[in-house]
Amino acid sequence: MEMICNITRNDETKLANALRSIYSSVVINESFKDQSAFLQSVILLVDDDIKYGQSLREVNPTLSYRISTTHELAAAFIRKYQNVIDKAGKLAYSANERYGYTVDIASVVGPYILYQCGITDENLSFYIALGMTLSNIICDILAKHEEKNIEQLETEQMATVCKATYHLLKKTQKRNQLHKVHDPQIEKSIVETSKLLEELTKK
Repeated sequence: MEMICNITRNDETKLANALRSIYSSVVINESFKDQSAFLQSVILLVDDDIKYGQSLREVNPTLSYRISTTHELAAAFIRKYQNVIDKAGKLAYSANERYGYTVDIASVVGPYILYQCGITDENLSFYIALGMTLSNIICDILAKHEEKNIEQLETEQMATVCKATYHLLKKTQKRNQLHKVHDPQIEKSIVETSKLLEELTKK
């Protein structure tokens, strides 16, 4: 799926803002920290974007108020995680083709994207806004996709994917309950992933 070619400016802005929000929480506000390679990758991408924006402003200070690097940041992230996005696209397409009217596909695909990015612990809640942003972009692109030439996942593959995602979501839910945190998206994703699993295991 050629996501870079199909993504809208509005979706680029949402993706860039989600990445900058993570960066702000970790680097500026110091309100979150983990040791994941994914977090370090996001920090590096936003750092590079900040430096690029500064270099543009130095070249032409009179236009500094009009300079935006949203497209560059979104594109850099998509290029880096293209394989993950492709896998998520296959899951979204396959699930939608079979169960699109009974399952909120985005709520399943969002956590799966994060799982594929290496977020495999209870810190999932911190990244869920980014995961859902990407999931909604993917689902929106697929909804507009006229040619049905996207590779589909087999039922067994989908079930394996959903089981892994479901266990991660439950782990996050337990952590949230322990800290008395209510995350509506995690709760919704658990429900929707469970529904998809039920559909996949029906005989």
